[in-house]
Amino acid sequence: MPSASRILLDPPLSQPYGSTPIPADLAADLVSGIDPETLQEIDERERAGLARMASDLLWRSKEDGGHFLRDDVEFLAAHRTAFADTWKWGGQYRSREMNLGIDPTQIATQMRILFGNAQSWRELGTYSAVEQVIRLHCEVGRIHPFVNGNGRVSRVYCEVMLFALDPDAELGWSRSRFPEAKERRRVYIEAVRQADATGDYSAVIDFASHS
Repeated sequence: MPSASRILLDPPLSQPYGSTPIPADLAADLVSGIDPETLQEIDERERAGLARMASDLLWRSKEDGGHFLRDDVEFLAAHRTAFADTWKWGGQYRSREMNLGIDPTQIATQMRILFGNAQSWRELGTYSAVEQVIRLHCEVGRIHPFVNGNGRVSRVYCEVMLFALDPDAELGWSRSRFPEAKERRRVYIEAVRQADATGDYSAVIDFASHS
């Protein structure tokens, strides 16, 4: 079974960026009762939340074989676990237009459809285990259901789902081929955009399948 730390893609923020004071527009979205002063402190809180989310999903997946993962309500709850201790938008579908994603009024419906499709992929064996989770990941990115944290939650969620489908498989998200975080992110984004534009997921599968 992959560990919680193993499946977190994004590295910690580095200095001096991490020591940057929190901009006012971000501070307005922080939950009450916390007082981080820098982006690094925010990053640490987010990473702790993602680790809790990963541990919870892994534990529950052991209990029921990962069947609960094919439920949009569970995906929403996972986002809440990761971010609701830090951000007001944690575990809530966005209600405003952004330069990414679909019309916010369609998010809930499209997420239900997506996770229904994911259930069918498993039952019918439509795609390989890796392609099932990559398709889910890319479609979440296309819908962009949350203000932030879409990719991070989706990557963790999909790796847990893959373990439930095939315990011998593991997504590496190209740590070995692209050890530098900046280059890894560039290649990742390019592959996801290609999948979104063409419906061809091969580049994302290739990227994610190398550890």
